[in-house]
Amino acid sequence: MKCCVFLVLLGLTQASLGQSQYTVNQTSVRGAQEPGLAVDGESGTCSQTLGPGAWFAELRGVFSVKDITIHMDPSQARLIHQVQVYAGDVFCGEIQYEAGVTTYHVSCEDIPANEVRLVQSQRDLVLCEVEIQAVRVLGWAGLLHNIAPGFTSWMTTISHGGEAARSNDGNTNSVWGAGSCSHSLNTNNNTWSVDLLDDYTIDRVVIHHRRDSNCGQYAEGIEVYVGDIMCGRIRYIANRFVYTVKCPPGHRASTVRVHKPMSYLLPCEVQILATEGSINAVKEKNGPIISVDAPTDQSTTYSVYRSALAVDGNRNGNFNAGSCSHTSGNVRNWYKLRLMRRSSVRQIKVYKSLSHGAYVHQAKLYVGDVFCGQINHQIAQNVYTFNCGGTIGDTVWVYQDANYLAMCEIEVYGHEAHGGEKLIRLKGGFPTSGGDQDRYKIIDGVKSGRVADKSCTNLSPATFTVNFLEGYMVRKVVVHTRMDTVDSSTDGAIVTVDEDFCGRIEWRNGKYVYEIECVGSGIYGGSVSIHGLGTTIYLCELETLVTETSYNAAKSRLGDNIAVHRDTELTRTTGAYDSSLAVDGDRNGILAHQSCAQSTYPGALLLNQWKVDLGKLYRVKQVHVYPQSDNYRNYLDRAKVYLDEQFCGEIVYWEGIPFYQISCGNMIGRNVKIIGTERFLVLCEVEVYGKLPEDEDTEDPTDTKPTDDDDTTESPFKFASGLKYEVLKNVAPGHVTTQSEVHSSGYPANGNDNRTNGIWGHQSCIHTLNVAGARTSVWWKVSLVFNYNIRKVVIHDRFDAPQHIHQLKVYAGDNLCGQIKYEKRKMVYVVDCGYDVHASEVKIVQETPGLYLTVCEIEVLVPQKNIDAITANMGENVALGKITTQTTTQTPHATQGSYSSDLAVDGNTSGDLNDRSCSKTFSSNYYSRWSVDLEGTAQVNVIKIYGATNSNLLNNAKVYVGDEFCAQLFSQPKQSVWMVDCGSAVGRSVSIVQDNGQLELCEVEVHGHYVMDKSPLINIALQKNTVQSSTTAGGEPARAVDGRPNSVWGRQSCTYTSNTFNAYWMVDLLAEYEIKKVVIHISSSHNIVHMNGLEVVAIRTDGSESYCGQLLTEKGTYVYTVQCPDGLQASQIRLQHEKTYIILCEVEVLATRESVDKVEDSLGWIISRDMKTKQSTTEGTAVSSYAVDGNYTQNHPIHYCAVTLNSGANWWSVEFDELKSVSQVKIYNRQDRYPQFLNTATVYVGETFCAEIVYQVAQRVYTVNCNGVVGKELYIRKNSGAIQLCEVEVRGHSIA
Repeated sequence: MKCCVFLVLLGLTQASLGQSQYTVNQTSVRGAQEPGLAVDGESGTCSQTLGPGAWFAELRGVFSVKDITIHMDPSQARLIHQVQVYAGDVFCGEIQYEAGVTTYHVSCEDIPANEVRLVQSQRDLVLCEVEIQAVRVLGWAGLLHNIAPGFTSWMTTISHGGEAARSNDGNTNSVWGAGSCSHSLNTNNNTWSVDLLDDYTIDRVVIHHRRDSNCGQYAEGIEVYVGDIMCGRIRYIANRFVYTVKCPPGHRASTVRVHKPMSYLLPCEVQILATEGSINAVKEKNGPIISVDAPTDQSTTYSVYRSALAVDGNRNGNFNAGSCSHTSGNVRNWYKLRLMRRSSVRQIKVYKSLSHGAYVHQAKLYVGDVFCGQINHQIAQNVYTFNCGGTIGDTVWVYQDANYLAMCEIEVYGHEAHGGEKLIRLKGGFPTSGGDQDRYKIIDGVKSGRVADKSCTNLSPATFTVNFLEGYMVRKVVVHTRMDTVDSSTDGAIVTVDEDFCGRIEWRNGKYVYEIECVGSGIYGGSVSIHGLGTTIYLCELETLVTETSYNAAKSRLGDNIAVHRDTELTRTTGAYDSSLAVDGDRNGILAHQSCAQSTYPGALLLNQWKVDLGKLYRVKQVHVYPQSDNYRNYLDRAKVYLDEQFCGEIVYWEGIPFYQISCGNMIGRNVKIIGTERFLVLCEVEVYGKLPEDEDTEDPTDTKPTDDDDTTESPFKFASGLKYEVLKNVAPGHVTTQSEVHSSGYPANGNDNRTNGIWGHQSCIHTLNVAGARTSVWWKVSLVFNYNIRKVVIHDRFDAPQHIHQLKVYAGDNLCGQIKYEKRKMVYVVDCGYDVHASEVKIVQETPGLYLTVCEIEVLVPQKNIDAITANMGENVALGKITTQTTTQTPHATQGSYSSDLAVDGNTSGDLNDRSCSKTFSSNYYSRWSVDLEGTAQVNVIKIYGATNSNLLNNAKVYVGDEFCAQLFSQPKQSVWMVDCGSAVGRSVSIVQDNGQLELCEVEVHGHYVMDKSPLINIALQKNTVQSSTTAGGEPARAVDGRPNSVWGRQSCTYTSNTFNAYWMVDLLAEYEIKKVVIHISSSHNIVHMNGLEVVAIRTDGSESYCGQLLTEKGTYVYTVQCPDGLQASQIRLQHEKTYIILCEVEVLATRESVDKVEDSLGWIISRDMKTKQSTTEGTAVSSYAVDGNYTQNHPIHYCAVTLNSGANWWSVEFDELKSVSQVKIYNRQDRYPQFLNTATVYVGETFCAEIVYQVAQRVYTVNCNGVVGKELYIRKNSGAIQLCEVEVRGHSIA
């Protein structure tokens, strides 16, 4: 309805304007009381609304409004009470009814406006006549507008449901019952705030205070802040409920705060008046709406409320009007809006459904990957405005994780993007600190903010770090906190990129998402951390936003997926789920779609393994593993990823993760392996990212350290392994391991059995006793034989007892590589030893009281080049295919062949006896020996011995090169390979001796070089004459030179003196030799401490003595080598102890070949062989000539010996072909029957006495020196009893 408006123009007389200069209206009409009745010139006719409402006059142009005069009919005068008068959005005043008064004047103080509005919020608005005095002005810039509605407001405290949005909902009703007033608690420093998202020129702030229940007094002391400036403080005036606070001219700000230092804060409306010019500037900056009719989609659709209805240009919040979108699912909902082009998004507005407003509560808005804001629903707020700051993107997302999602309109404001940097959210990465498995919830992409949704975790200590494996320019970090409770644990938390400060969280009640802008253009780094100020911190999601340029650069550095369609293998494949399906390029995680590789159940104590062969060496950056999505998702938990033998990382399962990102840190290799656990192994896609090495020589040992010339500008993580091109290999398997003690079945060999299973019950973990009392440390050690350049030690912890690894120290030789700090859910620890550590053993030590040493695998990584160099120095396998012998051979079945000795040098290292590639002797309690003839003199460096799987028949076996002892093998459960360092021993044969029963050898590799200029050492003590200070328990001295190095007392091969002072044992070598070393085998059945300090003395023929050394015994060691001084000559060796008894199981005296040859030359040649013999009597066919036939077998029933009758005096003689000078006589005694008959036998040359034989049970050969006695016959006489001679070897010279 159009009516006249009475205007008084400045400088002119009052005049009535035509209908072309105004328009009047009102919000509703009661009956016929239309708005024009208020300007018809008659005060007796009045306009009236139907209930509370507004009357307004729209002026045609901008006027400077001076005064508003209202005339009331006396009968209606009371109804003018509390009518508020506005010039535009600017509050002019409020009318207070006075009895008898019918005309009221309100001054607007020349406010520029294009509208006059009168508002009654309590009852019907009745106006009988309205006069407006104003003057026309030019331009619109001076207009003021209330910009508060539509922006999100909040209060520090809320009481009685008086939410903050009530104070900027556009409703000025100041009575509590109308539901439009905010209400704080009765505390100090209450604040109401609103974020306007942009700077505006704010002229004034108008506060409508609560007026009922005597609450007006609480307006006293309210402070109004615009930005950082306090514009004014309210002084309470009785019966006044609306206060205008003016700000300094031209003041710009983006926030307004209403602060009450004491008591309640009760605003009912806060109007923020900004200039039209600043409003237009913001509108221009924000740009037009670019979302109308854009393509849309949503997770689900309820009924006909499709996604397109939210961009149809209709803001109507009436859900039944059919202009709202609505999903059908009540969890994990999303709405997607695709913009027509790449845009710079400035602002997003969401209009809620008036009846379903809660369905936008806590919804989160994104432009692409960039968070723009979160809706915190308030009943009084119908539109939510968010500033996206010009974020570059082409897609807008709305995520609602915990309810339906319903929107009546979404408006996106922005411009087409010309340049600008798009931000991308990093996906993947792995937490390196922050709790156990729950820490992964912080990067799982679930933003619900509710503990019940398994989307949040409480971290103690209050630190979280995620490593992205690459370097990026981090522009922004978004932290999502708990929304299901009031949690201030993030207040003051510091966000860092690597170690550089990015920003700090300033917590506010009701705010759940915090955007941390990194300083300047961003911070370059590869990890993001949050450090809380308290002992714990609750985090629900962390989003890291990086520049598109740095993201693409990192992607380029990452390389291509080099695994697709490569050759693969999988143990125990299930049906059609072939191993190749994991590299078919399809990430589909639904097993039924047949794009996943799947193994069968591996069975007890076994593991599944999947492998892809990349075809050649690559520098591998990362491995991405996609699990099954519809089942068995947790079956990859604890699976381990390797590049050849180099550990890359382990998979730690957490619910909902799309893929696992494992860093291989630029390691060089060809095969990527994934080793599963005891469960099925299901892989739906494995992507390996890397590049061909940049240098042809990928293992140049001179290019192992990064230098200043290395280009690391592109990424500080370019050579994360510390080495540019280096292949590392695990050298621990196959080497001998020991540990301080064994608890239960935690044997040391479990630590290098190549099984990384971390469960104790699967019998693959070591276990010592705990550190307690006098046991100040426990340890495990692997002896590597050679001095390796040790780079890393990888330790696989026990899954079921992980905390015992805490503070474990790792040594390479004497070098401390590092100390482990236990982390929850971390099962593999990599300890870097650096570049220059060389050692032949690795030792791990636990010194923490109360802790055990119990881990499941130790891998020792060294450069392949180093291994190749050592292998080259080791030499070739000189035993392969050579002639072998063994004492006996077992035949399992007549039709299956035998375990012949040659099977141990056939090149097959299989430990499975069913493969028929192992040698084996008969089962017996007697001596077993296996030997290989190297067919030439070789310098032996290493002997590698492969035993049968799960066999202990090599326990206590001893290894020899020729006569020289190399090592004793100690078998432990699960050990089947031994590496023996022979220290460059020289010999023509290698022997393995077992004095406790069978020998079982599946392969013996003898690595060395054939030599022409070196000679072997010879054991010159064997079967020589021995004496000792006393004899106890039958431990006669000859046992120590019987050739049986058995260390078990019960095998009757050890000497034993009485427990007296100055005990000794001595062997007569019968000539002087150059002695190099003395090898002493002691008893394993006695306390070895008693042998500690045993001294070795060498005696010459002139009686002079030289000290060789003494034994320093070690637990578990039963063979000791004492080196004698160079050039030492001796004819006797004495072992002596001042304080205790002596027990010796074998003594080997090793002399140089040259000195042995010299002695042999001095003794002359054998002058008795096949000479004429006689004897006093003959038993059966045991004729005298058998003693000079060259057959040294000492068993008469098999190989005959000369034997007389056992009666009276007997003699045996040999006649030389001429007169001879006799040097030495060697008698080989019969062993199968009555060897004691040789006792008291005497030796003569002619009638010249040489020596009397003193029989010892263990002595089989007796040597007599005749010192050059001349004669033509040699006699062996016995006064009583039989003489039994299996061979008599007489050495001497002819008489010139």
